[in-house]
Amino acid sequence: MARSIKGQLTYILNSLTLSNSFQNSVLNTITLPALLIAIAHHGYTSLLGWLAGASSLFSMLIPPLVGHLSDRSRFRIGKRRPYILLGTLINVIGLLGIYHAKSIPSLAVAFLLSVAGQVTQGIAHQALWSDVVPVPKRGQIAGYRGIATLIGTISGLLIASFSSGYAVLIPMIILQVIATIAITGGIPDSRHDLKMEVPKEKHHQPINFNFIKVFIAQGFVTFGMTLLMTFILFFFHDVLHVSNPTSGTASVAILALLGSASSTVIMGRVSDKGKRNLFVSLASIPMAMAAIGFALWQQQQGIFLFAILFGVGYGTYLSTDWALMLDQLQNQEDMGRNIGIWGVASIFPAVIAPPFGSWLIASFHQPHVAYRVLFITAGVCFGMAGTIIFWIKNSDQPSMPMTAEEQMVQRPSTISFSLLRHFIAWIMKTYLLLHYRLVIEGSPPPQKGAILVIANHQHDLDGMIIPPLLTSMRPYRHAAFCVASKRLFEPGFLAFRGPKWMRPLLYRVNLAHLFRSVGILPMENQPLKRPISSYAHEIYEHYGNLLLSEVFQPELMMSIHARPEERLKDLWGIHLSVASRQEVTMQTLLPNYKQFIKKNERTKIEE
Repeated sequence: MARSIKGQLTYILNSLTLSNSFQNSVLNTITLPALLIAIAHHGYTSLLGWLAGASSLFSMLIPPLVGHLSDRSRFRIGKRRPYILLGTLINVIGLLGIYHAKSIPSLAVAFLLSVAGQVTQGIAHQALWSDVVPVPKRGQIAGYRGIATLIGTISGLLIASFSSGYAVLIPMIILQVIATIAITGGIPDSRHDLKMEVPKEKHHQPINFNFIKVFIAQGFVTFGMTLLMTFILFFFHDVLHVSNPTSGTASVAILALLGSASSTVIMGRVSDKGKRNLFVSLASIPMAMAAIGFALWQQQQGIFLFAILFGVGYGTYLSTDWALMLDQLQNQEDMGRNIGIWGVASIFPAVIAPPFGSWLIASFHQPHVAYRVLFITAGVCFGMAGTIIFWIKNSDQPSMPMTAEEQMVQRPSTISFSLLRHFIAWIMKTYLLLHYRLVIEGSPPPQKGAILVIANHQHDLDGMIIPPLLTSMRPYRHAAFCVASKRLFEPGFLAFRGPKWMRPLLYRVNLAHLFRSVGILPMENQPLKRPISSYAHEIYEHYGNLLLSEVFQPELMMSIHARPEERLKDLWGIHLSVASRQEVTMQTLLPNYKQFIKKNERTKIEE
């Protein structure tokens, strides 16, 4: 890799990492708590817990959407840059709102707006990072990414320790603007623009079970880190009774980050040559020891010593966990979406950790006991994460190529589609159990392997409740496939199952990809007579956008008032959409396409 390219990746690409680390280190741990104390005067612990949890829950909805959109976008300035620019704009508006906030509601709205903007540009930036960094250099560049994180965090804490909660917002805004200008103007939006020779990566392969282990381990680390970072300032205020808790929090964080600086780049380089999972696993040991040390030795001098110990482990973790995660994401075309799913995995524990911590502290009458239990819980989380990561197998082992049938079955078992499938299943299950009187007895057999379930379809609820029940009962990675009418996989299905005023918006909407992703497979249940648009869609997918007069009999053209120049896609437009729902037989097709429909239908039924 040329020196100029390496310089771009090392410095310009990580400039936004530095800026976001500056903001993250200060906004949640110092600025927001300090402003809550100043504005609310009392009840600030509970307010912070719920506000931090609400912001995390809010930010969970953005990463998958932004990642997916950036994967599919084709703007002139690239597919990642527009979202980086948009996210920075929203973030800056939110930070300005925090600066001028004088009440809890205005502070909450501005804070959530800032979170939304930062998450938007952050996920696009991470996807850009994975796009341009060569696979053999992931560990090394991740090490520099760790250094940028440390510099941003330390500088943020230093400035915050010598300024008010409001004053530190100004450098936040300045750094965001400078970093965004640098990265959008100085880094090409793809590897091809960089003219780099990149090892050929695997495409369209399911994410293996290793990713689920990394996913779970990241959840434990996030939960533990959130407990520490959210309540450490209140620990200095309520237990150690430090006169300036902001300065005490900043000092501990700075010592921890200084302890990690020595290992970040070195371990990143070393991890490129060895097993990354081993380094991540070992990093959890000093992190767990330090967290438990916080609990057992509640003196300011001891806290500072354990902060350095924590930093040694955190530096190794910081430089290797990101590269370890990317090693499991083999599908470059959906990298943004998969990183978005990873973002959800990293954020979800942060949703439940602040309310949990607030409840834990409120459950004990003595603050020093409450924080002791809280810190021990964080240490156990770090230990659990290291144990899980240790048992990850080598992700570079070659795998046998899959057949087309195996790919069809395996795709819904990837981590992103597994999460989506279970999310939809639990929503459906909860809705049905709350709105209908259902009696459910028993569970699927415990044996391993596939199970065939034959359900007697006596009511529409059968098809609604059985798939989500099986999905929630079966092991996480095993998809529950079901069949449904082929009409669901055609455009316009939703248009005629809702309010009339929404039809123009839904005529061309096709959710076939979503249904297949969650394990629903199409079945032709109208072999003799079906809608005109159904025949048209099947022919369109195979032959393209033909003239209607080339496909259908003249009598049909007259009955639906179709014009000679209209084509197949016009059947999903405003003019013909209602008429195209008319059910007809294959006799309305011209001979060639009638034979095609018959042959295609027979093939699908045999499959």
